[in-house]
Amino acid sequence: MHPRRAASQGFTLVELLIVIVVIAIIAVITIVSYNGVQDRARVASAQAAVRQAATKIQTYAVDNDGNYPTNLAAIGLGDTSTTSYQYSVNNSASPQTFCIAAVVSNSTYYISQSVTNPTAGVCSSSIFGPTYPYTATYYSDGGGSLKVATAFYSYNNSFSLKGARVYLPSVPSGVSLTIFYVPDWYGSGVLQQPTWSLVPSGIAGQYATIPSGSLVTGWNSVTFPTPVTINKYSAGVDGTAVWVGYYFSDGNSYIYTTSPGNAAIPSNNNPNLFMAESGFEGKDRSTNNLAYNGGWTPALYGIDITTVGP
Repeated sequence: MHPRRAASQGFTLVELLIVIVVIAIIAVITIVSYNGVQDRARVASAQAAVRQAATKIQTYAVDNDGNYPTNLAAIGLGDTSTTSYQYSVNNSASPQTFCIAAVVSNSTYYISQSVTNPTAGVCSSSIFGPTYPYTATYYSDGGGSLKVATAFYSYNNSFSLKGARVYLPSVPSGVSLTIFYVPDWYGSGVLQQPTWSLVPSGIAGQYATIPSGSLVTGWNSVTFPTPVTINKYSAGVDGTAVWVGYYFSDGNSYIYTTSPGNAAIPSNNNPNLFMAESGFEGKDRSTNNLAYNGGWTPALYGIDITTVGP
């Protein structure tokens, strides 16, 4: 009679797999919980930072006849290794306006003169305000392939181009409006016009179309599918300005506005953001894709941008 063999003391393959799966599930739950704690900490930090910054800005205004600081250095505030700030101010408006945003990792919260509690998002800016400052007229050129654009840049630091808008003094009949952007192209250190034959074909995400029937008298706005970051302006450095323009589907029409002169136009929300001087303009005709005509300067001033960031 043979002795009975001792029962095996090891785990079966199935048991080992079950243990591994359980450990993996516990690890995932732990990581998710940890990430959730981190995210809540970043949110709390951004909210606290923007609340403290807004208090300093408003205190400064109380001591300076209602004027907000022109920059954050005036209140002893600057970026740190964990927190960066976005700030815009307009002391010429009535009443004066400001917006301050605090960025901690991927959490951004802002406060403005009208938004008093920390709110998720960033400060927005543009060149023109809600109303249009110049007289505008709708013209038909008859060229068949007309596109108009101008450049925007910032002397302060980078900004993110979110969208753009075109001012219509009246609604054209039976045409759509396409608004586009092209990051600057340089040649010999001079800001050059885009290759108009490539606008907007070949630049997916860099344009949006408002169909016929949806246009309105006043500002007509689009959000670009692919926003772009434009770095602080530096002459001769690509990526430090952006062309923004439009065309109507008939290829014949444009908006002619009263020109404010040859100087660059500063933003009324952000004095460091500019629409380029009158020399920066362009148009496209079937006979000349790189045409330049200084006489078309007033056609530029119906264009505005929507940005996020300082």
